[in-house]
Amino acid sequence: MRSRKRETHTALRITGNFFARSVYSGVILSVAGIINLLSESRLAGALMFTIGLTSIFLLQAFLYTGAVGNTVVEHKNGWWSWLLMMLLGNLLGCLIGALLTPLLYQGPELMEAAQASWDLKVEQGTARQLVSSSFCGCLVYVAWKANTKGSQRPLLSWFVIVLSIMVFVLARFDHSIASAYLMFASGSYDLASWLCLLMLLAGNTIGSVLPAAVFREE
Repeated sequence: MRSRKRETHTALRITGNFFARSVYSGVILSVAGIINLLSESRLAGALMFTIGLTSIFLLQAFLYTGAVGNTVVEHKNGWWSWLLMMLLGNLLGCLIGALLTPLLYQGPELMEAAQASWDLKVEQGTARQLVSSSFCGCLVYVAWKANTKGSQRPLLSWFVIVLSIMVFVLARFDHSIASAYLMFASGSYDLASWLCLLMLLAGNTIGSVLPAAVFREE
């Protein structure tokens, strides 16, 4: 029975629908980022940001930071290309969100806020980028794991999901995909910005893969 489950689990297919759902994740996180940038209260902004990840869970879309830990740990073959296409879809969704941002009523205000927020991420240095994004990866993994338990304990699962998201937003831990929206919205495409994004992706990956390996179900 276990081997049959493993065979089903290892089937990672890249389809048009898969890529479209990955793009959606990037777009909805851009929307969540916009809400967070516009919020005068950090607490309210963190709460509103949860619309991004919770909608991704509900609609079964694909988000790199949510999928990377379990995918790397559980799959032996084909996971790298699957995750790469997911990541490209997420980034494309963020780019779409960023390109549409100037058309909003608050466009100039949002562009300025995105620039200020992104500059802080770049200026914190590689060590802080890696640590901050690793902590975020841990919390996103907790949210993902709670979502898988939703049918067993729905109220507790959604409480953990929302709380995990709010914690990493309030603590200003760096979520790479949400940060990609800030990078694109600010128009920052220099080498330092791309290196920063790579460090955030690496940290999110480490922070998700490690707990996934520790709590792997045998």
